[in-house]
Amino acid sequence: ALGILAVADLATVNSDYLTPDSYVSRSGVYHQELPPTPADQRIAQDQSYYKVVDYSRGAPSQTAATSAHHKSMGGYFAAKPLLYQEFWGAYQLDNPNVALQQHSNLFNMMNVKYIMIPANEANPTGFMDNPTALGAAWFVKNVKVVPNADEELAALDALNPLDEAVVQERYANYVDGLKSTYTQGDRIYLASYDPDTMVYRSESGTEQFAVFSEMYYPPEKGWTVYIDGEEVAPFVKTNYLLRGLRVPAGKHEIKMIYAPPSILQGRLIGSISSILILVMVAAALFFRYRSSQSEPEEAAA
Repeated sequence: ALGILAVADLATVNSDYLTPDSYVSRSGVYHQELPPTPADQRIAQDQSYYKVVDYSRGAPSQTAATSAHHKSMGGYFAAKPLLYQEFWGAYQLDNPNVALQQHSNLFNMMNVKYIMIPANEANPTGFMDNPTALGAAWFVKNVKVVPNADEELAALDALNPLDEAVVQERYANYVDGLKSTYTQGDRIYLASYDPDTMVYRSESGTEQFAVFSEMYYPPEKGWTVYIDGEEVAPFVKTNYLLRGLRVPAGKHEIKMIYAPPSILQGRLIGSISSILILVMVAAALFFRYRSSQSEPEEAAA
C-alpha cells in the first residue's frame, strides 16, 4: 500500500512538470563533443599535479572546454565560489595582457604550470610553460598579518608567494611565534590526490608554515586535518583563497579529509531507518506466521 501510494504521488506531481513532449529518443539527445586540441594533448602528457589557464578559447572564466581535459583556472559555472570570483575579478585575470604581464605571481601560487594561448608563428605549440609554478604545497619564510579581507586581497598584488604568505588578523594567534627558518632539504609535496582526501609528506629541520594551492573552505563545514594520524588544528585562510597550516619539524604525513557532518548524519539516519523498516517487515512476517500456525489448532479444537 505504501509503495502504491508513493508511486501515485510521484506520478501525479511529475506529470505537472514532465509531459509526454518532454521525452525524446536517445538518438535525439544533443551531445557536444569537446575534442582536445594539439596543445591539450601535449600538456596532458605531463602526469604531475598542476593547473592550466587557457586564453586560446577566449576568457578563461567563460569557457568550460578546458576543464574537460585539465585541472583549470576558470571554467564557466553559474555558482562560482565567492572568494575565487572576487580574486579573479580584482586582478582582471580574464585579460591576458594584464594577467600575464602584471600578475604572474598569482599564477605561481595557483600552481599554473601551463598557459594556453592562440597558436602563431612565434609559438606554434599553442601553450607556454610556467617553470616558476610553486606546486601543490610549499613552505614560506614569513607570514604577514593584515587587518581584514580587503587588505588581504590587496596584498596579493605585490606578494612574492614563494617567500611570504598573508593571513588576516583573526588568525594572528595561530601564526604567533612562528619563526620559519628554511634549511637545505626542507620540502613538502603532494603524495596522493582525491577531491575529498589529500595526502602530503613533509620534511623540515624546524617548524614551518606551509601554503597549499587548494581553495580555502571553512574547516568547520567538513574538512579535518591529520598529521601522522592525529587530528590537529585545521588550516587557516591564507593568501585570500588558499590554505595555510603550521607543520612541525621532522618527517610527517599530512592528510586533509573532507567529511561534512551533514553527510555523516544523513548516512546514520538512513541506516537506522532502513534497519527499522527491515525489523518491522520481519516482525510482520513473524506474527503472520504465528497467526497461520494458531488457526489450525483453533479449528481442531
